[in-house]
Amino acid sequence: MKVCWGTHRPRSLAQRARYSNPGTLENIEPPRLEIRLSALRQLGRKHAAMAPQGVPVCAHLAVELRPDDGDVSDRRVSEPGLRVVEARATAHFFHPPRHRMPRMGRINTPLDPLYPAPVLGFLTAGITLCLWHVGAQSRNWTFFLHLNMAVSTIRAVRRTALTEADFMHLEKRVLITGGAGFLGSHLCERLLRHGTIVVCVDNFFTGVRRNLEHLLDHKNFEVVRHDITFPLYVEVDEIYNLACPASPIHYQHDPVQTTKTSVLGAINMLGLAKRLRVKILQASTSEVYGDPSVHPQTENYWGHVNPIGPRSCYDEGKRCAETLFFDYQRQHKLPIKIARIFNTYGPRMHPNDGRVVSNFIVQALLGREITVFGDGLQSRSFCYVDDLIDGLSRLMNTPADVTGPINIGNPKEFTILELANMVIDLTGSRSRIVYRRRPQDDPRQRRPDISKANDLLTWNPQIPLSDGLTRTIGYFEELLSDDAIRPHILQELSATA
Repeated sequence: MKVCWGTHRPRSLAQRARYSNPGTLENIEPPRLEIRLSALRQLGRKHAAMAPQGVPVCAHLAVELRPDDGDVSDRRVSEPGLRVVEARATAHFFHPPRHRMPRMGRINTPLDPLYPAPVLGFLTAGITLCLWHVGAQSRNWTFFLHLNMAVSTIRAVRRTALTEADFMHLEKRVLITGGAGFLGSHLCERLLRHGTIVVCVDNFFTGVRRNLEHLLDHKNFEVVRHDITFPLYVEVDEIYNLACPASPIHYQHDPVQTTKTSVLGAINMLGLAKRLRVKILQASTSEVYGDPSVHPQTENYWGHVNPIGPRSCYDEGKRCAETLFFDYQRQHKLPIKIARIFNTYGPRMHPNDGRVVSNFIVQALLGREITVFGDGLQSRSFCYVDDLIDGLSRLMNTPADVTGPINIGNPKEFTILELANMVIDLTGSRSRIVYRRRPQDDPRQRRPDISKANDLLTWNPQIPLSDGLTRTIGYFEELLSDDAIRPHILQELSATA
């Protein structure tokens, strides 16, 4: 049996006027919002304190019971709006238009006690129905006081039963936005190995189905095509927000949409986390430091970012997302985690994403000229994807007081020219290096200070650049040997040359 209570506030004065008479409830089917029954005690105190003496409150109740044999008992009763339909009870409370209705949030998980004996559920419904008649006769705030007594009774009995978390979900449910992308697909894979139920959300702008093909038949894996600039309604226990184009070619293709994904996507995911009261991790970026004047970059460095340049849609979007995360944490006490991700490479990188590692490997394997922008002396640090995913997982599992931001990256620094020569040696290519003009706002140096990651996460990257490049080269060799994919890669390379 399921017993749920719901509250609803009329949205406009005109709509409120329809409820000015407490007895007028015929032919009204307002939307229902489920709230946890155990929260009604606090809710009743809040309303009782704010309501003037004698203010009438309209109520409408539908009780639904499903017998053990599976049949639905449907019978009408004398009270207007009261009937038995299906394993569910909802109540709606309305104020007269002259009194302001206090805003009430939604607590998502309903009371759903699968008690050992079915009689306990029917006892709950019986107490609720009796209290409904008391409240309906008096039509005032004392209804909440009676309801509080019922909640106390139900709680006392329920202490001997299973807790909600014990019987509803035996596995953790995790939402990963951008789950079909380079990092997201590796994170999906890792969580599934640990027995987690994974809901992968992606609009497939840069993410590809090929990254998930080996996971599609897994019993704990679900893919949802969705753009997070629009609200999403799912039930999960943790959220990893990885959705956003991360390479210059992709995020500059539609800069307005890039900013929307970072900002509106963060707002929607934070709203979901607030409704569910769950932890949420933001995949931020080292680009929040811009072209840094401090080296190596620590988390307390505010950055040196051009707010109106061609890279700003990504840089400033991620900075704004971090602001939103901390504002939700301060204002709503939401448990947040922020990781600032430095250059990452590995299998499933997009072959034409414009990033230096994938560019060099594809050009070397095809025997083409390797393009170095600038003099090649600008430096980067390169973290293999398995190390990075391990860092994200460790950050998510830290105590609530560890919010970040925390740098996740490899502190070993290489120049772009050193990387190009290493790729040529590992591929055995005869490609030669050519130089092009350095793009606007391209940082001269980038290297993380990972002291906080060492201390708080006990994390340190393990895979050296040469080993990681060897694995990544193997992936791209396999990709280029596929006759269905190779022509598209060559076509895109020609278009961007």
